[in-house]
Amino acid sequence: MAGEWPETPLGELVQNFDSRRVPLSNREREKRRGDYPYYGATGIMDYVDGFLFQGLHLFLAEDGSVARPDGKPFLQLVDGRFWVNNHAHVLKVATDEDTKFLYYALSTVAIGPTKKGPSCSMAGRDFIPAAKRPNARAAACSAARQGMA
Repeated sequence: MAGEWPETPLGELVQNFDSRRVPLSNREREKRRGDYPYYGATGIMDYVDGFLFQGLHLFLAEDGSVARPDGKPFLQLVDGRFWVNNHAHVLKVATDEDTKFLYYALSTVAIGPTKKGPSCSMAGRDFIPAAKRPNARAAACSAARQGMA
């Protein structure tokens, strides 16, 4: 993909829903047992009686769990109804297809510190370069024009 598709700061590609996250302590979760997954930075931590999000979302771990030993980020692609604590960025792209694409694209690259701070902090996330997939319709039209020439 390098050189074929433009790189764009992650913050320009995604909708960020971090302001809707609500952490619950162990004690609070014990009082709110239910059927909805409660996610942390790297997976389901518990099940609670309510949800904050619905639909397909991409979670990008933050704080001390931003990268795996191979340098790649902890990512989760989650669909349905769920609750997320404050240790995972909650992201979405314009379409579910693009959200899935971003999940797979980010899972292939090592991330590291940026000049502005940890690469998955609220500020640093905007500086992670990500491949921006060309608009499918525009790409198809361009390919058709090239075929006619």
